[in-house]
Parts: sequence; structure tokens; C-alpha cells
Amino acid sequence: MGKYEEDASWNERPTDDQLRSIRRAWRILGYDFTEEDIPPTRWEARNLQFDLWAQVRAKGKKK
Repeated sequence: MGKYEEDASWNERPTDDQLRSIRRAWRILGYDFTEEDIPPTRWEARNLQFDLWAQVRAKGKKK
């Protein structure tokens, strides 16, 4: 995975919008999750969002 400069915003805590999106996808997928499951950086949160919402879309197509 790519690395950004130490002070790049991608290395900061995920945004509130990212956290809401991740939690919503987990609920839709029926996953049990805790705060420990939240990625530590915005970059990792972005990747997780992408993966989770791909699973949500795939789940919707199976119906």
C-alpha cells in the first residue's frame, strides 16, 4: 500500500463521513463490529469503504 508524507491528511483519523459510511455498510451486511475494527487512517478507511460497498452492491444483486 502507498505511503504518504507524515503530515499528509490521508494519515489522519478517518473523517466522520467515512466512519458513518463504514458503519452503515457493516449494518447492511449484518457484521458485528467494534470501534477496534475502525481503520486508523483515512487511507485505510477509504479502501475499506470501497470494499464494503462493493459487497453491499453484490448482495443487492443476489436478491
